[in-house]
Amino acid sequence: MPFFQAPTTLTVECNACPAGYYCDETIGMRVVCPAGYFCPEGTGADWQACPRGTYSNTTGLHNSSQCTPCDAGKYCGTEHLTQPTGEIHEIIVSIFY
Repeated sequence: MPFFQAPTTLTVECNACPAGYYCDETIGMRVVCPAGYFCPEGTGADWQACPRGTYSNTTGLHNSSQCTPCDAGKYCGTEHLTQPTGEIHEIIVSIFY
């Protein structure tokens, strides 16, 4: 269900919550989408997490393509990260016959 906001007080018409923001019903205002998430137009409390393998330390994203792919040598093990989870350590396995 898309969320809407009134452009001014005492208005008759409402606008869909703009992309990059979510509309908070408890305070009746739009709020910039937090880091680690993206908020398409019409977002309420259902922020969309940047997917596994990505992160975002930037607020106001509106599409998953704006999430940053995990940096080389690092891994992003969960969703809605604001930075990579950690370093990838190379493991060399020797098999002796």
